[in-house]
Parts: sequence; C-alpha cells; structure tokens
Amino acid sequence: MNYIESGLEAFDKILGGGLPKGVLVQVFGEKAVGKSIFSSQIAYKNLGQEFGSLIVDTEQGFKNTIGSYWHERFKKRFNLECELQYVKVKRFALKGREKKVFESELKSLFESVLSSMKINYTRAQLEQACWPFLEGIELEYTLNDKPTLYVIEAPALQDILSLNGVRCDLIISDSGRVEIRLLPGTTFKASESVLGKFVRDAKISLLVYDSISMPLKSTFIGTQDFPGRSSATALILGQTQKLCSELNLSVIALNHITVNPITGQNKPYGGQIVGYDFKFSFLLERAYSSVVNDRSVVNEKILGEANRILRVHRHPTFPEYSLSVALKLCDEGFFC
Repeated sequence: MNYIESGLEAFDKILGGGLPKGVLVQVFGEKAVGKSIFSSQIAYKNLGQEFGSLIVDTEQGFKNTIGSYWHERFKKRFNLECELQYVKVKRFALKGREKKVFESELKSLFESVLSSMKINYTRAQLEQACWPFLEGIELEYTLNDKPTLYVIEAPALQDILSLNGVRCDLIISDSGRVEIRLLPGTTFKASESVLGKFVRDAKISLLVYDSISMPLKSTFIGTQDFPGRSSATALILGQTQKLCSELNLSVIALNHITVNPITGQNKPYGGQIVGYDFKFSFLLERAYSSVVNDRSVVNEKILGEANRILRVHRHPTFPEYSLSVALKLCDEGFFC
C-alpha cells in the first residue's frame, strides 16, 4: 500500500507508515483545538512531494486563518516553492441543451421581477428561489507548474453533494422534517464527478475535508432530521471512499465532537454512519498535566512540552484509546 508521509513521525508510525491511499482518515475534536492547522500542515508537507493538495473548506475559515497566517510559515518550515489557489464554485442553469445561465444572471433576473412587482425579499429567500434551477456546478481554476494547495469553499450541503456527482433536492415535510431526494443526473462513478475530474486535472494526491460536519449541522437541526442526516452523510462519505479508491488518494476528514448521552464518552458527530466509513479515527485534545503519566503515549520524549494529544479512536489493529501521540503546537505548527 502507498502512503503519504505526514511529517509527524509518531503519527505516521501508528498509521503503519503514513496516510494510506484509498482510505479515509478522520480527526475529530472540540473547536479551536487545532484540527485545521493539523490537517493544513499535512497538506503543505505533501506539496514537498511535488503533488497537489486540495482542501474542501465547508466552514469558510481557511482564507482568514490558515491562508493569512500559516501559509508563509508552512512554506518556510518545509522549504516550499508553492502556490495557494482559491477555486471558484460556479452554479448554473441550462438554457436549452448547451447554453449555461450562471447563478449571478439568474439572481439578477429574479431581483428585476421582484422589484418590478414591489415584493420585499431577503438574500436567503432569493438564493432559495434560485436553487431549484441551478442544476449544474463547475469549478474555475488555473493549473500551475508549481506544487499547489487548492482550496474550494463549499459551505452548503448541496454544493458538497453536487461536487461529488450527487444531484438532489432538500425536501421539508409538513412536520418540518428535512429529507433528501435524489434527482436524475446523479453519477455514482465518483471519478467522473466534478470533484473527480478536478482531482485528475490538478494531480491531487491528498484531499482534506474541513469539515464534514458543518454542512450537516447547518441543514439537519433536530432529532427528527436524523434519517436525512444519515442519508447525506452516507452519500458524501460513500462517494469520497469511491473517489479515493478509484484515484488512489489519501483523505483526511475533520469532524466536530459530540458526547454519548449514555456513556458520557466523546465521539465524532454524525452518528453510527460515520464510524462505518473511516478505517482510522483520531481524537485531538488539549494536553494537561496528566498526559505526563499517560502510558498510551508512544513518543515520550516530548511529554514535557506537549500541549495537544492525538488519541486512537478507531484502528484496524489497536483497541480504542490504547495509543496516543503527544504533540506540541507552536508558531511553526505541530511537532511530535
């Protein structure tokens, strides 16, 4: 099996040599613990192998955090001559068989009609009115000779599904339940999706989802929406698994944390369906004084400096929480 080295030796050792290709790896934890920094650092490290890295940013935080603060630091740390490119997502409706009408044009048309009729509307209402007509999606980008970190901002659940070749409607029942209905045009051959074609064109070897939970949380609000959430999660992770298998990718998916109401134990957001698709899952936590005596830590030399700890939550070989990696997060990123 091929691997991508993360640059964090103890982490790679637990993984069996590095991030395995064709396999999904999950990192979950509380907010502001450093999940985005951790995954972005690995994405920059991967550029040193002369391959592209792609971050699908569903939280729209990369540009103001990683891009503005960590980009130059990671370039310096890994001695990189690389580019950072924000890929534009363009939605469109079809006029006839081939003519594309993009979202901005459609919004202008709606605004003109509503204004002429003196009907008040909000931006959210305008976007919701346009959605049923925007059947297609494409990416606008430039291919570079230099190793490039590409970032796609895709906060809406429909965007994530469309990128992965899944066309759908979100249906709200009379009782308020949110459900998903698949539409004609869905392709389950992930390598032929919009995302799959981009991965091939840009020679991407590492895909990062930051995060898989945000579009789910913003769409499925209550317990009555759990069936719809499970369907959406299965579609996203199922297509991603096919994509990384077909194109020999490594995938890191970040996730939020929730607490098991019965055991009180931390677990990844999304229910049981999340556990089925990840062969490896890790919990990233802040390290406190107790970590010094933690016998599960595999890299004891850094214990006195550690301020984060990465615990095995799921592993094909090792029991839950049987191994941990002590980490130090500083101005240059993570060290172990």
